[in-house]
Amino acid sequence: SHAGESFSPHAAMMSTAVRNAEKSRTSTCSFADRVARASIQEYLRVTNKTRWESSMQTVLAAFLLHDSKDDSLLVVSLGTGTKIAAREYVLEDAEGRVVRDSHAEVLARRALQRYLYREIQKCEQDPDGSGSIFEFHNVSSRFVLRASLTLHLYTSSQPCGNATLKRWAKPNSSLRFEGELWENNEHPRILIQAREEGQVAVLVKKDPGAQRKADEGGHEGESKVTCSREGMLAPGTASAKSGLGHVMCCSDKIAKWNALGVQGALMSILAHPIFITSITVGRKFSRPHCLRAFCCRLQDFNASTFPV
Repeated sequence: SHAGESFSPHAAMMSTAVRNAEKSRTSTCSFADRVARASIQEYLRVTNKTRWESSMQTVLAAFLLHDSKDDSLLVVSLGTGTKIAAREYVLEDAEGRVVRDSHAEVLARRALQRYLYREIQKCEQDPDGSGSIFEFHNVSSRFVLRASLTLHLYTSSQPCGNATLKRWAKPNSSLRFEGELWENNEHPRILIQAREEGQVAVLVKKDPGAQRKADEGGHEGESKVTCSREGMLAPGTASAKSGLGHVMCCSDKIAKWNALGVQGALMSILAHPIFITSITVGRKFSRPHCLRAFCCRLQDFNASTFPV
């Protein structure tokens, strides 16, 4: 399930006029505010910046652990960024040392994986595992996240790709959840009626080189949704078949994490899948479009068909 919209850090930081997407808004639940506030405060702490110094346009993402025992929130990883490596640099990188995707959500997940590996090592070294977020599951001979812990994702702006296509659903700006910390209902199935238009399509981040050629050709910039023979394209993206990009969009990566877990293939040998319990989005939040992009377009995916 996904927590709703949180306040925008940029609106709180800037005293001058701000764009509509960056104005302060009412969150859909108080837990979303807690997640956003904790993430921003940790970012300001580790970067040693003030809110005013951090008012430049950027995207911040974070993974947090919530412990139901004491209702605590711990930020375990952070990432900022909006760039990807150009294809020519990737092709020259025979040893695989170039970080291809430097979008905030992806960097935060890379940092999360490092944190998880350290916690597995800590659990191995500690016989009772009391100092780790993991405990050893004797039946499966793999590590499992402690029962009181849940994982949550914060991103200060709508992730790129499918989530930014504000089509095929109507947003509900007055939606508010009370009582539970986060929404915990089963999502209704979505009606896939525009498959050819790109309703559930996988998109890639447009290669910087391809974008430069488009700009030189006099085409419009990256701020608008465009239409191609493959369907609707979100700003800065291209069809997976176009050859104009080689990196999956963040919406698609988050959908993959929701289906398979954030741990990755290698860690799956050591640990049970770790799933995101809620996603808090700041700027440009639209709940039905987030549900479609991050979760419900994979509504027929069956994880039990995959070997574990």
